[in-house]
Amino acid sequence: MIDTITVSASSDQLAKVNALIQGLNAAVASDVSPLKIESGKASFGLVASRDASSGSINLNMNQLQVTDLRATRDRNRFAPSAPLTGSVKATLQIDPNKPDDVVASIKKIIVDSLNVDSFGIASIKMTEPIAITDPMGTPSAKGAVDVKGDLETLDKMLVVLTGSKSNELAGQLSLNVKFASVDSAIKLTTSGQIDNFRSLSESGAKLDAQTLTLAGDINFDPTKQTAKINRFDLKTSDGQTLMVSAKGAITDWSNTQKLEGVELNLAYSMQRLWKLLAPLVDRGWIEAPLAPH
Repeated sequence: MIDTITVSASSDQLAKVNALIQGLNAAVASDVSPLKIESGKASFGLVASRDASSGSINLNMNQLQVTDLRATRDRNRFAPSAPLTGSVKATLQIDPNKPDDVVASIKKIIVDSLNVDSFGIASIKMTEPIAITDPMGTPSAKGAVDVKGDLETLDKMLVVLTGSKSNELAGQLSLNVKFASVDSAIKLTTSGQIDNFRSLSESGAKLDAQTLTLAGDINFDPTKQTAKINRFDLKTSDGQTLMVSAKGAITDWSNTQKLEGVELNLAYSMQRLWKLLAPLVDRGWIEAPLAPH
């Protein structure tokens, strides 16, 4: 029986790897200009070990790294000064009575540490240990993560790496996500804000810088296929541009998506809100409402 497996891979020639992929996809028609990686290095390492006494499997990935990345698409360029790094430590508790089905045999997943930093632009950090019990049956979960990011730099990265259109919005995102079990449901609680939220559009109306706050409390029951929105609030700091609150439930989400007891309260200033919508309309992200005069 193999007790430890080590997997590693690395490349200091991402430009050549990208050229090879582009060559293989040359016959595939696309409306998006190809991504060109000029330089970059990547490495990955994973160690999986089995604890014979408990039958659990320990996973340790601490070598995910991308450095010296230089990429272009059309006239857009992405050349971060910081690397992408990631590390995860987790334990899989296995049911010994199901040796022939690896996925079904997982009784519990415990994440001891989780840290991802994407080129200094966005980060995910575990703030409370994550535990998921019976993931293939009636799952329960607990834990918390913090997500932070700079929207302007993140947008520039996505424009180059994915070929998406720029949304011309900027701000500093800070979001905390907590999850816990309530009966057969998983309770997801979110709170956060986007500071200095603003539009970068050079044409048309501009959104003045302000803070956008978000708070949510939702119960997901995968067994009953029900999502209950206990609370969802979204508002701008000026108290006038936009205020949204909602509650209710969505049942049978994989089939009929039936809405039950849904209440939506919306208050806004169309003249102020238009400053937020204008850049999105310009890029075809949404259909244009009647612009205020």
